[in-house]
Amino acid sequence: MITFTDFMPAPEPALTKVKFNIRAGREGAAAWDLLLADDPEEWLNMSRHRERHQNNNLGNARYLMAFAQYYPYGPQYFIYGGPFRVSTIVPEVLGGVGYGLEPMEQYSDYIKRLIIKLNKPVGRDLYLRKYDKLQESSLRPEVYELAPDVKLGTFPGYQNVRLRHRDLQRIIANEEPSWKDALSRVKGVYVITDLSDGHV
Repeated sequence: MITFTDFMPAPEPALTKVKFNIRAGREGAAAWDLLLADDPEEWLNMSRHRERHQNNNLGNARYLMAFAQYYPYGPQYFIYGGPFRVSTIVPEVLGGVGYGLEPMEQYSDYIKRLIIKLNKPVGRDLYLRKYDKLQESSLRPEVYELAPDVKLGTFPGYQNVRLRHRDLQRIIANEEPSWKDALSRVKGVYVITDLSDGHV
């Protein structure tokens, strides 16, 4: 077993927080869906959010390591969504975008590839943790998987398949289980679209 903190040492442990994003609000989109989406702003806004309850805020943290619940594996699994340098927005915003996040290079190669497993699921009130206390907590995160390439999520259903060629290559090379199973069960006609002119 490789512990999360051994695998990813923080630049300033006491000033780093780890956020385990689950959903955007009570009825919002799943964090993994936002991380996968083409528009990174929604994912960033989830991590930029400043709660009214101070225990779930970044406080004086200078760094953030953001994760999204990787629901294809289960509630205790989280996939890495990026390292950020944190700045506070002035005047203070509560219940909305209240932090500035600047992406960092350190560990950026692990985005959408590194999956950690927690000892138990996190609740809606315990999703933000101090890095230097994390390994001693009841969560005890460990490295579960480092995929050779970016994870694409589970198979979305035949009517929703729209892939770029590079993503299809990735699925084949990495033998993504749900995709491989679904695509190998049926015969079909594939339409290839030239994105430069829209011709099929």
